[in-house]
Amino acid sequence: VIIFGPTLTNIILILSVFSWPTIARIVRAEVLSIKEREYVQAAKVLGAGNFDIMFNEILPNVMPPVLVASALQMSDAILAEAGLSFLGLGDPNMASWGRILAIARQAIYVGGWWTLVFPSIFITITVLSVNLLADGLNDIFNPKSIR
Repeated sequence: VIIFGPTLTNIILILSVFSWPTIARIVRAEVLSIKEREYVQAAKVLGAGNFDIMFNEILPNVMPPVLVASALQMSDAILAEAGLSFLGLGDPNMASWGRILAIARQAIYVGGWWTLVFPSIFITITVLSVNLLADGLNDIFNPKSIR
């Protein structure tokens, strides 16, 4: 952010660049696992082409773990943006919880404790909600993992 400037577009691009390897590893591992399964081998034996196998057999089975991991990455991105804004590296033209916390840090000395507590609670609730959404997606897409 220091190199490219603290604009919203740059922050989104930087967070995307640093978070895609996790998703790529998950996709690679799932594809390597799924392509060796019996139903993919059966599709090959029945004469399905690589395109058909890729889009009809592998892709639908790779998407659920990718969606769950993407939802978890969203909570990481929320925390990263709040942290950058708290440090003064966020977009100065946009309201951000991190920026609010940075300003509220100074108000605590004059008795404005609520200016620090409520943005912190909202960040926590938002991240917890996104993590619960990811857990719900995991339960929907992976019925074997339901407790």
